[in-house]
Amino acid sequence: MPPPEGMIKLNWDASLSKEENRMGIGVVARDHVGSVRASLCASRPYMVDPAAAEAMALWYATVVIHPLCLQKVILEGDALEVVNNMKRDGLWNVSYGLVLEDAKNNICFGVDWQVMHVSCTANGVAHKLAKLAVAINDEQTLGWGLPPLYPRQCNG
Repeated sequence: MPPPEGMIKLNWDASLSKEENRMGIGVVARDHVGSVRASLCASRPYMVDPAAAEAMALWYATVVIHPLCLQKVILEGDALEVVNNMKRDGLWNVSYGLVLEDAKNNICFGVDWQVMHVSCTANGVAHKLAKLAVAINDEQTLGWGLPPLYPRQCNG
Protein backbone atom coordinates (compact mmCIF):
# COMPACT_ATOMS: atom_id res chain seq x y z
CA MET A 1 0.00 0.00 0.00
CA PRO A 2 1.52 3.35 -1.02
CA PRO A 3 1.94 6.13 1.54
CA PRO A 4 -0.32 9.20 1.57
CA GLU A 5 0.50 11.95 -0.93
CA GLY A 6 3.50 14.01 0.15
CA MET A 7 5.11 11.13 2.04
CA ILE A 8 7.74 8.55 1.15
CA LYS A 9 7.62 5.01 2.46
CA LEU A 10 10.95 3.33 3.23
CA ASN A 11 10.71 -0.44 3.57
CA TRP A 12 13.71 -2.26 4.98
CA ASP A 13 14.72 -5.88 5.56
CA ALA A 14 17.73 -8.00 6.47
CA SER A 15 18.71 -11.48 5.34
CA LEU A 16 21.26 -13.73 7.07
CA SER A 17 23.31 -16.51 5.51
CA LYS A 18 25.50 -18.67 7.75
CA GLU A 19 26.82 -20.47 4.67
CA GLU A 20 28.03 -17.24 3.04
CA ASN A 21 28.94 -15.70 6.40
CA ARG A 22 27.14 -12.56 5.15
CA MET A 23 24.24 -10.35 6.01
CA GLY A 24 22.22 -8.66 3.27
CA ILE A 25 20.29 -5.43 3.68
CA GLY A 26 17.55 -4.18 1.37
CA VAL A 27 15.83 -0.80 1.36
CA VAL A 28 13.23 0.51 -1.09
CA ALA A 29 11.70 4.01 -1.17
CA ARG A 30 8.25 4.51 -2.72
CA ASP A 31 6.11 7.58 -3.30
CA HIS A 32 2.34 8.00 -2.99
CA VAL A 33 1.62 6.38 -6.37
CA GLY A 34 3.79 3.37 -5.51
CA SER A 35 6.67 4.31 -7.81
CA VAL A 36 10.13 3.33 -6.62
CA ARG A 37 12.15 6.48 -5.92
CA ALA A 38 15.30 4.72 -4.70
CA SER A 39 16.58 1.36 -3.59
CA LEU A 40 19.64 0.04 -1.82
CA CYS A 41 21.42 -3.28 -1.34
CA ALA A 42 24.19 -3.62 1.23
CA SER A 43 26.31 -6.61 2.18
CA ARG A 44 27.98 -6.84 5.56
CA PRO A 45 29.65 -9.53 7.68
CA TYR A 46 27.29 -12.02 9.31
CA MET A 47 25.42 -11.06 12.48
CA VAL A 48 24.29 -13.80 14.85
CA ASP A 49 21.29 -11.88 16.23
CA PRO A 50 18.48 -11.52 13.66
CA ALA A 51 16.98 -8.56 15.54
CA ALA A 52 20.34 -6.74 15.46
CA ALA A 53 20.53 -7.40 11.70
CA GLU A 54 17.04 -5.92 11.26
CA ALA A 55 18.06 -2.90 13.35
CA MET A 56 21.07 -2.40 11.07
CA ALA A 57 18.76 -2.56 8.03
CA LEU A 58 16.53 0.08 9.64
CA TRP A 59 19.65 2.21 10.19
CA TYR A 60 20.41 1.98 6.46
CA ALA A 61 16.84 3.10 5.69
CA THR A 62 17.35 6.20 7.84
CA VAL A 63 20.66 7.03 6.13
CA VAL A 64 18.87 7.86 2.86
CA ILE A 65 16.45 10.39 4.42
CA HIS A 66 18.79 13.39 4.28
CA PRO A 67 20.40 12.79 0.84
CA LEU A 68 16.95 12.37 -0.71
CA CYS A 69 15.73 15.53 1.09
CA LEU A 70 12.76 13.68 2.55
CA GLN A 71 10.47 15.63 4.88
CA LYS A 72 7.70 13.09 5.62
CA VAL A 73 8.66 9.45 6.00
CA ILE A 74 7.04 6.17 6.94
CA LEU A 75 9.60 3.51 7.91
CA GLU A 76 8.22 -0.01 7.48
CA GLY A 77 9.73 -3.33 8.44
CA ASP A 78 8.58 -6.83 9.27
CA ALA A 79 10.60 -7.16 12.51
CA LEU A 80 8.01 -6.34 15.19
CA GLU A 81 10.53 -6.26 18.05
CA VAL A 82 12.71 -3.72 16.22
CA VAL A 83 9.71 -1.57 15.24
CA ASN A 84 8.45 -1.51 18.84
CA ASN A 85 11.91 -0.66 20.19
CA MET A 86 12.34 2.14 17.63
CA LYS A 87 9.17 3.73 19.00
CA ARG A 88 10.61 3.87 22.54
CA ASP A 89 13.15 6.09 24.24
CA GLY A 90 16.03 4.69 26.29
CA LEU A 91 17.03 1.59 24.36
CA TRP A 92 19.88 0.49 26.60
CA ASN A 93 18.14 -2.79 27.44
CA VAL A 94 18.55 -4.39 23.98
CA SER A 95 21.81 -5.43 22.32
CA TYR A 96 21.13 -3.23 19.28
CA GLY A 97 19.88 -0.20 21.21
CA LEU A 98 22.74 2.02 20.10
CA VAL A 99 22.04 1.16 16.45
CA LEU A 100 18.45 2.36 16.89
CA GLU A 101 19.57 5.49 18.72
CA ASP A 102 21.93 6.21 15.81
CA ALA A 103 19.07 5.58 13.37
CA LYS A 104 16.99 8.16 15.23
CA ASN A 105 19.91 10.59 15.02
CA ASN A 106 20.04 10.06 11.24
CA ILE A 107 16.51 11.43 11.01
CA CYS A 108 17.05 15.16 10.79
CA PHE A 109 15.24 17.60 13.02
CA GLY A 110 12.07 18.74 11.32
CA VAL A 111 11.44 15.45 9.50
CA ASP A 112 7.98 14.07 10.18
CA TRP A 113 8.48 10.32 10.63
CA GLN A 114 6.78 7.22 11.92
CA VAL A 115 7.76 3.58 12.08
CA MET A 116 5.30 0.78 11.37
CA HIS A 117 5.23 -2.99 11.36
CA VAL A 118 4.13 -4.75 8.15
CA SER A 119 3.77 -8.39 7.18
CA CYS A 120 6.55 -10.21 5.36
CA THR A 121 4.46 -10.24 2.19
CA ALA A 122 4.02 -6.44 2.31
CA ASN A 123 7.81 -6.14 2.66
CA GLY A 124 8.58 -8.34 -0.35
CA VAL A 125 10.75 -5.99 -2.43
CA ALA A 126 13.00 -5.06 0.49
CA HIS A 127 13.28 -8.78 1.33
CA LYS A 128 14.32 -9.64 -2.24
CA LEU A 129 16.90 -6.85 -2.20
CA ALA A 130 18.28 -8.17 1.11
CA LYS A 131 18.53 -11.70 -0.34
CA LEU A 132 20.28 -10.29 -3.42
CA ALA A 133 22.72 -8.39 -1.20
CA VAL A 134 23.85 -11.61 0.53
CA ALA A 135 25.39 -12.68 -2.77
CA ILE A 136 27.62 -9.60 -2.83
CA ASN A 137 30.91 -10.91 -1.49
CA ASP A 138 32.52 -7.62 -0.60
CA GLU A 139 31.47 -5.21 2.10
CA GLN A 140 29.78 -2.70 -0.17
CA THR A 141 26.60 -0.79 -0.78
CA LEU A 142 24.82 -0.54 -4.11
CA GLY A 143 22.22 2.16 -4.54
CA TRP A 144 19.89 2.92 -7.42
CA GLY A 145 18.34 6.33 -7.67
CA LEU A 146 20.31 7.57 -4.66
CA PRO A 147 22.34 10.77 -4.85
CA PRO A 148 25.89 10.70 -3.50
CA LEU A 149 25.92 10.51 0.30
CA TYR A 150 27.31 13.91 1.13
CA PRO A 151 25.68 16.92 2.80
CA ARG A 152 23.75 19.15 0.41
CA GLN A 153 21.11 21.82 0.46
CA CYS A 154 17.51 20.64 0.37
CA ASN A 155 14.76 22.90 -0.89
CA GLY A 156 11.97 23.54 1.60
